[in-house]
Amino acid sequence: MKDKSGPAIICFIVLMISYLYLKTFEKQNLDLAVCILSSRQNFELRNAIRNSWFNDIVSIELGHTKTVQAKFVIGQDACLIHPENRIDSFGCEPWNVSLPKSSELTTFFMKPDNCNQHFNFVLNFYVKVMHGIVLKRIGIADIFSQLVLKEHEKASMNVYFYDARTDEEISITHFDGNNKGQERNGYSYRPVQEILLPKGYEFIIQLKLDLKLSYLEKLKTGINSVSEESHHGMIVIRATDQYGHLLNERTHVNYIPAVSFMFTVHSVESLKNHLELVLDRDKEWLQKVDLESQQLKEEQKLYQDIILVDVLDVYRNLPQKVLAGHLWLEDNYVVKYVMKTDDDCYVNIDTVLKSLPNCSGTNMIWWGNFRTNWAVEQHGKWVELEYGAMVYPRFACGSGNIVSSEVHSWLVLNRQKLKHFQGEDVSMGIWLSGLNVQHIQDDRWQCKMSCDNDLLSLPELSPEEIHWHWNNSKHCATPCLPC
Repeated sequence: MKDKSGPAIICFIVLMISYLYLKTFEKQNLDLAVCILSSRQNFELRNAIRNSWFNDIVSIELGHTKTVQAKFVIGQDACLIHPENRIDSFGCEPWNVSLPKSSELTTFFMKPDNCNQHFNFVLNFYVKVMHGIVLKRIGIADIFSQLVLKEHEKASMNVYFYDARTDEEISITHFDGNNKGQERNGYSYRPVQEILLPKGYEFIIQLKLDLKLSYLEKLKTGINSVSEESHHGMIVIRATDQYGHLLNERTHVNYIPAVSFMFTVHSVESLKNHLELVLDRDKEWLQKVDLESQQLKEEQKLYQDIILVDVLDVYRNLPQKVLAGHLWLEDNYVVKYVMKTDDDCYVNIDTVLKSLPNCSGTNMIWWGNFRTNWAVEQHGKWVELEYGAMVYPRFACGSGNIVSSEVHSWLVLNRQKLKHFQGEDVSMGIWLSGLNVQHIQDDRWQCKMSCDNDLLSLPELSPEEIHWHWNNSKHCATPCLPC
């Protein structure tokens, strides 16, 4: 009996090829697609752009000189946790805090465990204060000091306390075989001068020994204890390497903190007030999000210039928003160049179009104002949790940069394999660092609020400033000065 599936398969393949051909044929060709990353709540900024440099795009389209489309890229979903109930406002991680029963708290404590696993010691930690605390004592893990002193009887151990933002040394606490301190929950603590650490304060606590690093790297233990955090959410604490780079929590699971500290809660009444209002704040926030979602739907329907992508709309997810924007463009247009900018930027779109680089059709081009040897941040808004090097590969600053269709297509093709780093701009630099990309350096893409007459873009503007610069560009000799 003959197999009749062959003709059916051939027919299916022909139909699919025909469908894809027609799908591509239906797409509009664009010389330039502009992706404007925008936050859900930034209604005024979007309207400022619509009433200013968006008008230049309409004029260009009417003149039939270039084909251009600009879209706002916005995350479809909002974080449902009130900002005051999160670890920080840049993500959507809840701040799980509780009212402690004890007046004095320790950062870590040891508890029995029968797994007898091998653990690495971690000597350095980054700490962010979530509610005001008073630092009382600094401690070292007993098992750590015992192992060190067993090998080096006269070893000296010093715990340093640094301001994370300024690198200023705040205090030093000394430990040795004759000077161990008060024992508590597997750590020995020594008193320090009491320091009030306010909400938001960031610091580094670091244990240094007069031993060679090669010895420390071999220092492991197979004890029947594990360490757990015991600070009730008063702080956020993360392990770092000796250079201050945050260790990846997924790959550094089994470790024992060699250092700890003891503290009291400052203003217990203030903490009680916060906890009492958690549910009310979240309820109020949900009402605000619902209203915002309705306004966003109406705005999208009215202007037809918004792409709602399947991304939680918080700062930490900007890399995902960029990739989602590229995917949407790939599904709807055939583009020659793709520009990325932010919703607080003025763009001199006419000059951008006149300056577009010539492309042979096979070149991977990235045109922007590039930052090189940019230090990886270890704290604050730009804290890097994933990238392990000291500096980033070169990347274009965010007020405006353009990639060719070849780069755009590569991003779409590899979007599910690309790791997300702390921001969209540094992520692009890391993603493209291994490719043979032609970087076109152009200072006219302004990285800071410093207005030059021949600028292509200008960042960090209010709605009024966006319109002011655009109005100057239309009626005066320069966007930077009024007539």
